[in-house]
Amino acid sequence: MRFDEQGSTKPILQDRGGEEPMSTSPEGNFVARLKCGAVPWNPYRILSPAGERIGELCLITRDIASEHDTVAMLCKWRSNHRDRFLTVFNPTLDSTKRYLQTIYLPDNTRVLFLLKEYDRFVGNFGLAHISGESAELDNVIRSEDVKHKSFMQHAQLALIGWASESMSIKKFYLHVLSENVKAIRHYERVGFGAVSSTPLRRQNFDDGYKLIPDPEASRSDLALLRMELNI
Repeated sequence: MRFDEQGSTKPILQDRGGEEPMSTSPEGNFVARLKCGAVPWNPYRILSPAGERIGELCLITRDIASEHDTVAMLCKWRSNHRDRFLTVFNPTLDSTKRYLQTIYLPDNTRVLFLLKEYDRFVGNFGLAHISGESAELDNVIRSEDVKHKSFMQHAQLALIGWASESMSIKKFYLHVLSENVKAIRHYERVGFGAVSSTPLRRQNFDDGYKLIPDPEASRSDLALLRMELNI
């Protein structure tokens, strides 16, 4: 998916180079087969509005999740942006590896990608709660400098295009902290619109804290904004 000349979004179907058809399996089985390598993954192109290849989506498969460099990058990026998440803690290599092996890989409603601009990894994002025709844009981080200032916008449009053509997903949603105005404006440029806001309260634990949805909290406090995009 990318912007047309008028600034609207539309899917771009990409040639997958003989890859097995993606829409023939239930979502969970398809995701499981992708992660274990039963369905081959060819890096999915990120295109500029002019159609130039500026990067690619690299799925974190079982093999890639076991690589030290993958664990180290994800750990560093999460640490750099930890205050942008609902659960705030100090990630370690061990906790990141444990997340990949015990939470991410077994979860057939979740996919996670490394984002590559040209020949350099710059961040990650994915989809969670994949169910029927809907999925949540999740775990969005850009932690390295990029050459294209709208790289993340085009990367997210590529993800939406891939999920639409491979799993027939038509409704995408996300949650963002209301104080993160820069991110909200970014998602609006992608095509998302705000649909609801839920107050949050802070719950501390040993080495961090969680922000918990609480409808009884003051409306002047921090809130969680839900944004949606239908295609």
